[in-house]
Amino acid sequence: MDTVPDTVRWLVLAGADEAMSLLHQAARMNGFRFLPRAAGEVLIEIPRSLFKRRPISRITGHATPTQSGTEIVWACGDEKHRAGEFLLCLEESLPDGTLDYHGLVEAAAASGVLFEGKKAYRNIVNSLRADESVLAVASGEIGEAAGIVALTDRRLLVVNVGVLGPPPLLEAPLDSIGTLTLGKKSSGETVTVGLGPDGVVISRMGYSGDGHVIVAKFRELMNDRARTPAISFVPHDAEGRFDRAEQPNPANGKSTNIQGPE
Repeated sequence: MDTVPDTVRWLVLAGADEAMSLLHQAARMNGFRFLPRAAGEVLIEIPRSLFKRRPISRITGHATPTQSGTEIVWACGDEKHRAGEFLLCLEESLPDGTLDYHGLVEAAAASGVLFEGKKAYRNIVNSLRADESVLAVASGEIGEAAGIVALTDRRLLVVNVGVLGPPPLLEAPLDSIGTLTLGKKSSGETVTVGLGPDGVVISRMGYSGDGHVIVAKFRELMNDRARTPAISFVPHDAEGRFDRAEQPNPANGKSTNIQGPE
């Protein structure tokens, strides 16, 4: 059974009024009711259906304007599986490009990975942090479990294709990975992730260079990190001034500390 998180975050790439209008249309397309609420609150009512053996249900969300659009955080409640299905129905009824998928759509287009519906996107997005970006994706397997490999600006993830939401098959922060090693077998490319004494092998990554894309992007990202200088801060005293003992002398060797008369 799918594992649905307690909350599902959407970022609608539109202002609040347009976002509510799009959501209203999506609800109507599915036979749901978009009920007016106070500003910032969203309520969708799913009518009872004897044919679908569906009791009356409600899903609620909270909308917040952001610089990028409108963030809606949905509360899945006690019946998380049912709420997840209703949210997917709404999501699939929204026009393409309405929701932010953290760069996942663009990364998939660049690598040629095909996703079967928006549920596949949601599988990955539910595992991401709000400010996390996907840089490269591929398909692969860990053991006998098929998954989507996603390299983000923070982690390497392998998310189970058939499971909605966390936990991923693999979750490794970039700094914890020693190396990514590309290999080739008759079943396709492999990537060995440098974790622990034996590493973790992602296999069956196809023959079109999907594994190479993940490894190349990882090396590029780590090289960029290595070239970024660390930022150091000069201590301040209690009043927010630079500590005089920490101030460097100018090139002429004379102190710039000027003390006025008492």
